[in-house]
Amino acid sequence: MASYYFSIVAFVYLLLITIAFLTKKKNFTPENIIFSHLILISMASVLLDIACIYLSAHDPNGIIYRYCYRLYLIFMIYYILVFTEYTISLVQTDIEPEQKLNTQKLVPITIVIGLCTLCSFIQYLYPALKLLIPSYVFALVTLYFTIFPIENPDINTVKAMEQAK
Repeated sequence: MASYYFSIVAFVYLLLITIAFLTKKKNFTPENIIFSHLILISMASVLLDIACIYLSAHDPNGIIYRYCYRLYLIFMIYYILVFTEYTISLVQTDIEPEQKLNTQKLVPITIVIGLCTLCSFIQYLYPALKLLIPSYVFALVTLYFTIFPIENPDINTVKAMEQAK
């Protein structure tokens, strides 16, 4: 039953991040496009997680539960693939022939991978406690606030005034 709480809180956080990210002005770089795909995949995964938890409590042998759970596993694998693509795109955009790799973007990704690995191990020990999808959502929240920093409006005003001169 505690899995419901993790998933519902993850859904609320993800909904807030989705609204903040999709309404924010941004350049359409490959990283932003892949990140928006990650957000949409996570929304579907959280909803499937909640549906699987509900169906496992009420109809664990039903055909709907089996298909829902298979779709849930497909979305988990798809999330991992898109997250890997996102990590590769971050590394590739920072590499230039004369420059060193910018590790500022890699530190949050390393922390996120460590957190997801820890949650996978905990879920292996306690299979009834579904922590993987909420940890994916926490990973997105962490990446949103570290890789897409909140811009200071004063700095933007100063930049606009300098460009007007």
